[in-house]
Amino acid sequence: VLGRPEIGTVFIASRHDLHARIVLAALSAGKNVFVEKPLVMRPEELLDVERLYAGMSEDRRPLLMVGFNRRFAPSIREIRTFFASVDAPLAVDMRIHAGYLPPSHWSRDPQQGGGRIVGEMCHFIDIIQYVCGAEPARVFAEHIGSATTSADDDSVVCTLKLNNGSVATVSYLANGDVNVPKEYLQVFGGGRTAVLDNYRRLTTYRQEQRFERAWSTVDKGHHAEVRSFMEAVRMGSSSPITFAESVAATRATFAVEESLKRGGPISL
Repeated sequence: VLGRPEIGTVFIASRHDLHARIVLAALSAGKNVFVEKPLVMRPEELLDVERLYAGMSEDRRPLLMVGFNRRFAPSIREIRTFFASVDAPLAVDMRIHAGYLPPSHWSRDPQQGGGRIVGEMCHFIDIIQYVCGAEPARVFAEHIGSATTSADDDSVVCTLKLNNGSVATVSYLANGDVNVPKEYLQVFGGGRTAVLDNYRRLTTYRQEQRFERAWSTVDKGHHAEVRSFMEAVRMGSSSPITFAESVAATRATFAVEESLKRGGPISL
């Protein structure tokens, strides 16, 4: 596929351990790349991608976009617009009820999937940096557990400080009831508040007024994401998600894992 000149764009949706090598090969072959998250599975692979991309001339550099679809969800875009005029740091609280996966599941395999933090938490870090308009600067994370019980490696709470002063918490949980909707987001700042309940209902508050918007289905932005990428390919424009944003979200995800190992905050 990569050797065929009539193919200019590739989509990578393999298991996570193959992402980095296919991304590197496709970019080296001059192909535009859409890669499902995560961009890579290990920090050293991220460095390889950064080096390759930085070494390409800007006028001949292919597109590279990571599948952070949630920033394309209509509800998330409305939240970003709602806070766009706020000239102050934001406070963000995001709860993800991811549900239980057995340790035998491929995504939790350290060799194939890299674990659920690498495989999925990157989504929510990207939402935070998109809504706040800033990149993570410091990360601190804790497993659920105690001195007498083993840590739960797919139930994690982390705090992120962004480089514009915003602060966010991400509670990624797999220890709750299966009937709880998966995602819940609250954003505060500049005298405004937005509350999003699983992409179905958005409630915003400002100047002592309350507004509601509802959607009949859960739209997490998948269709809009692909449309935006293909439009950029056709028009020869830049990636809808910048390379810097993709790298920042990926690096912060690795920092979550590093913080869990060290038991302290990690500066980026």
